[in-house]
Amino acid sequence: LVVCAVYLAWAIANGYSLRAPVYYIALAAWGGGAAFRPFTAFWFFSALVVAVLFLRLVQHRPAWWAWGGAMLAIVACHLFTPLALRSPLAVVQGVGCALFVLVGMQLRRVRPGLRAPGWTGAALLLTGVALMTLPGYETFEIKSADFGTPALSIVVACLLGVGLILVAERVTGAGGTGGAA
Repeated sequence: LVVCAVYLAWAIANGYSLRAPVYYIALAAWGGGAAFRPFTAFWFFSALVVAVLFLRLVQHRPAWWAWGGAMLAIVACHLFTPLALRSPLAVVQGVGCALFVLVGMQLRRVRPGLRAPGWTGAALLLTGVALMTLPGYETFEIKSADFGTPALSIVVACLLGVGLILVAERVTGAGGTGGAA
């Protein structure tokens, strides 16, 4: 709301018609890839809310529901990018992002059993970086419903994310404090 108020005040002060700012605010409210300046980064909030709501929705079901739903959303982004990009509130991207939340939850479960988490994190980071050098590897941009090279980009992101968490725990001395995910 603050950004909307500032944006409208700026548009009025610069003599712009309110038609364009109101249109951009409506696009931001739609969310996802439709959000433009100055609301470009706000797609993430709706995607995060969708990821959390999706996980709440399936929390009492077998785990494969959550993992399968997230993977299905990622496949939908690969196969139907233009449609996924236009999903309201970044619903498709948000459900796909639930996969990363699930990886963090899994890390929290296995973290106490890791004997050398710092070294494990370093190994995961090196593995992720090595996989990035494979021919055909592409990074991803979730806002654009682009999850990169099928499967590989997701694996790399998970390896790097988990590796960074474990190395950061070692460097900061925060290991095993429950903040692993």
